[in-house]
This record gives sequence, structure tokens and C-alpha cells, in this order.
Amino acid sequence: MMNVLNGGAHADNNVDIQEFRVVPVGAKSFSSALQMGVEVFHHLKGVLKKGGFNTAVGDEGGFAPNLQSNEHAIEILIKAVKRRGIR
Repeated sequence: MMNVLNGGAHADNNVDIQEFRVVPVGAKSFSSALQMGVEVFHHLKGVLKKGGFNTAVGDEGGFAPNLQSNEHAIEILIKAVKRRGIR
């Protein structure tokens, strides 16, 4: 599991969920899983940047942009996963 988006006590935003994580299900090896997670993370940065959000990384490694809601965070994360080409 990789922590990619932060909310709750980790961020000053309207997101209640503390950590949004991606799990590279289907990876054939550790290195493949790591690569999948890193690629999603970088695509997430691009989605956030395109939306005008802060892309600074917090203490635990996830982005903590000023998102509107939990749903908004999930929508942005789904966009990043789709850009990576994962379903």
C-alpha cells in the first residue's frame, strides 16, 4: 500500500479521510508493484497540478491539497489511476 493523498489530521482541507492509499493488485513482483504505485503517484501530481492544486508532499509522503470533499479526493485519485492505465 502506498499513501498518496492525505486529509483528516494530516491536512488543512475538507477531507475527513486521513490517508488515501493505492494497492497495486495484480503486480507480478515487488518491483512491478512499486513501479505501478510510483506511476500512479506521478500521474496524481499531474492531475493535481492541472487542477491548480498544491503538489507539496507532507511528512507521510502523500499530497495534501485543499480539496472540497472526500468524494473530490476519490475522483482525483481515480483520474490518476486511469491515466496510469489501470482499471
